[in-house]
Amino acid sequence: MKLFLRNFALIIGVLSFSSSYSFANLIISQYYEGTSNNKWIEITNVGNSTITLDGFFLALFSNSRADDPGNSTPNSTFALSGTLAAGSSLLFQNSQANIPSYAAGTNTGVCGFNGDDLVIITTSTSGTGTAWNNRTDVVGNGTSWGGNTSFYRNPDILAPSTTFSESDWTEVSNTTVDNAMAGTSERLGEHESNAPLPVTLANFDAKPIGNSKVAVQWITASEENNEYFSVEYSNDGRNFVEIAQVNGAGTTFESQTYEYLHQEARNGQNYYRLRQVDFDGAYSYSDVQVVEIASTITAATITPTAARSEINLNLSSPTTSNTLISIFNIQGQEVLSTRLQAGSYNLTIPVDGLQNGHYFLRLNDGQQAQTLRFVKL
Repeated sequence: MKLFLRNFALIIGVLSFSSSYSFANLIISQYYEGTSNNKWIEITNVGNSTITLDGFFLALFSNSRADDPGNSTPNSTFALSGTLAAGSSLLFQNSQANIPSYAAGTNTGVCGFNGDDLVIITTSTSGTGTAWNNRTDVVGNGTSWGGNTSFYRNPDILAPSTTFSESDWTEVSNTTVDNAMAGTSERLGEHESNAPLPVTLANFDAKPIGNSKVAVQWITASEENNEYFSVEYSNDGRNFVEIAQVNGAGTTFESQTYEYLHQEARNGQNYYRLRQVDFDGAYSYSDVQVVEIASTITAATITPTAARSEINLNLSSPTTSNTLISIFNIQGQEVLSTRLQAGSYNLTIPVDGLQNGHYFLRLNDGQQAQTLRFVKL
């Protein structure tokens, strides 16, 4: 479930909320027809209010029934229920689907389609032609249009359509969907919409501070029913965890500035996003910001690797901070320690007082570490 918060300009006027909304904002937002039983359908509420799903159905017309749905009953139907928050998505799958590995949805026979079938959202399924005549949205046209491929709805489509038009969709390969990163429309279970948002995010940025910290900053142009922001972090761009909650301003039409300092960023790429949560529990996601933290310990070597009296520690470039040098014997006991000052790139270490055997030299600047090996002769 999600909605992306984009860097929109100020939206003039007050955004209204209600507990329910018409079907005008419930759409089929993604279609995936893969090998074997890997079939998926995603639906999304692209409106600004929570909608009630009771009374809506997914329905499948396959084979000859897809050729004449107006005079047929569906091959399979699935009754929707509950509510769907603004900007949130629901995912449905064939019961035997196992690709993409990250996706998880509700099992339904509706996801037994092939590339020449029809899937619809409808408000009735009783009687011949009833489902088709009461459809609110449709994907497919009864021809071989969607075999072994994936389509997601364009972000400017903010209402369902009783007629399928390929121009409303973007086609991508199944491989693209299988490897899609979080925060993209290609990823099953996530859909980007250009709908006006209850919280207007004017800016969202993340910047490195030193070698291990990242300042996450964002500015809202306006807020409505905003309870809090969840700052989420990932080191792979796929799996996010909450690292902080920051209280929102409720309802305001004045600009608000927020900041959170992440003090445990890692070497390499760090990924950040915001989850904005309303008082009614509805939530939406921001874009993902990527911050690169450079290593403070450069590549190191020891010469000679078999020594009698001393070893030379050589770095490919000077260190940026004071670095602790520790030597451990094969039992893991520390037998020697010293420091390499910031700006240095080599150090001669006497080892004539060590017993013969294998040793490990460890460099640690407090943020990162590197271990090398040598033999005392």
